[in-house]
Amino acid sequence: MADELGPLLRELRERAGLSQLRLEERSGVSATHISRLETGKSRNVRRDTVNRLLDAMDPTTEDRRRMASVLTELDGDRPAGPGGPDGGRSAGPGGVDGGRSAGPGGVDGGGPAGPGASTPPPAEIRQRRTVRPASGPLSEAADQLAAETRRRWQREEEQRLVLDPYPLPVRRRSVSATITDLDANIRRLPPGAVAAPLDLSGDQHGIGDLYRGIGSGRLVVLGQAGSGKSVLAMRLVLDLLQDDGRTGADPVPVIFDIGSWDPTAHTLRGWLTGRLLRDHPYLAGGSSPVGAAAAALVDDGHILPVLDGFDEMAEGLRRRALEELNRTSLPLVLTSRPDEYAAAVRSATDGTVTPLKWAAAVELAEITPADLLEYMPRATRSPPWRRTARGTGP
Repeated sequence: MADELGPLLRELRERAGLSQLRLEERSGVSATHISRLETGKSRNVRRDTVNRLLDAMDPTTEDRRRMASVLTELDGDRPAGPGGPDGGRSAGPGGVDGGRSAGPGGVDGGGPAGPGASTPPPAEIRQRRTVRPASGPLSEAADQLAAETRRRWQREEEQRLVLDPYPLPVRRRSVSATITDLDANIRRLPPGAVAAPLDLSGDQHGIGDLYRGIGSGRLVVLGQAGSGKSVLAMRLVLDLLQDDGRTGADPVPVIFDIGSWDPTAHTLRGWLTGRLLRDHPYLAGGSSPVGAAAAALVDDGHILPVLDGFDEMAEGLRRRALEELNRTSLPLVLTSRPDEYAAAVRSATDGTVTPLKWAAAVELAEITPADLLEYMPRATRSPPWRRTARGTGP
């Protein structure tokens, strides 16, 4: 069934009389990604992405039924190993990219990183703006959202078998300074202060502590398809939502699919509010306009947006999206493939770089043969003596 998705997408697009570029304009999904889906070169099959393409092509009810059948069968074809069935997203062992392709533990694009995570000395950091704790109904809404979000991603970890038998390492290393902001800006230091380079190396363990040590509260996570960006984002959310770690002044981390944002049509805050209302209808409560609770949570800094899938935006929208993000001071986390992010921060005319301001950046590194040699026997429950017995015959 996996082979049927691409031809069906192409059939529907051609019947609608749309080129890939025209479909990009209508759907906000990049033409490059549409091409990869149609040719079967990408296993990045997110249901919300396919639905956006369908909406742009205006198919018949029967066509939607055919696509739903293909997606359902595609879910069934995915392995049930670590990172297996994941709510309509592709994954491989170690489960990894929230809908992007993955190999075992999926990591691709980078060298090895150091084993420990290091955070800047607290004395060097000028803390990000203080958020007044929510109170009354708004506090209750924030707490309910935090509990719901924590339950959702704990279930996701269980369904993907990320912890079975143990999480494959998702290593990270610092990104080249040519596409990031200055360390002094990332740390939010006063004029004249000298900033030592940030050490962002490590793995998924302690990602919450690393994030808390970034003075700006802004982090970019780069990695190739299947590298573990979404698993790292999920682990960050769960670390920040630990029962014994979150206070009423801490924002609630919420993962948003940034590929559905059109920055030419919606402000970031307006779009975040709309997504919250769509996914959490109870946030429409409030004493005045509809959506007052959702809007207040966003406007008052009680939401930490984890913006997943920057590379899935239409190419023509990425630089505009960065410009809109740079007009805000919101703490946020952004995930992307490296090439798409690098192209967005560099001007096509003179090559000047305008990165996401105040943002630290990490790139996810490649899994090693030693990792696999240790992991696979544990994952398959196949000790050496059992494999030897199978191969020797009676």
